[in-house]
Amino acid sequence: AEDGIRDKLVTGVQTCALPICPSHACEHEVGRVGTGVRRVPPSYWGPAEILDGEQAIPVRAALTFHAGPQRVWWDGTLAASESITLGEYTLRLPNGNEARVTVRDARWDVRRGAPPSQQISVLGVGDCPF
Repeated sequence: AEDGIRDKLVTGVQTCALPICPSHACEHEVGRVGTGVRRVPPSYWGPAEILDGEQAIPVRAALTFHAGPQRVWWDGTLAASESITLGEYTLRLPNGNEARVTVRDARWDVRRGAPPSQQISVLGVGDCPF
C-alpha cells in the first residue's frame, strides 16, 4: 500500500486510478480517445465458431479493436483444426454475438508433436461483436 497515492484530503491510500468497468467497455472507450492509431490489448481471446453454411467450425480467436482519427475497426487471428478458405464468413462468439469477417490469409502450422492447425488472419466487417 505504500506505493499508492496519498492525499491529505483523502483518508487511507488510493492504490489504483484506473476506471472500474467491464473490460470490453473500457477498451472501446480507450480506443476512441486520442489522435493516432492505437492498438489496445486483445479485446477478445477465446473460443468462437466460423459459420460456413450450415457447418460451425470451432476456432480459437484473438481479436483486437483499433481506433484511429478517421476510422474504427477490428481484426485478429483464428486457429482452426479444419480447413477454411479465403472469403467472407460469419464469426460467432460464445455470448451469441455474430459478425462478418473476411479471411485475408490462411496457413497451416505443423509443429513436431502437436496437431496441425490453420492460422487464419481476419478483418472484421461492420460492428465489433465484443
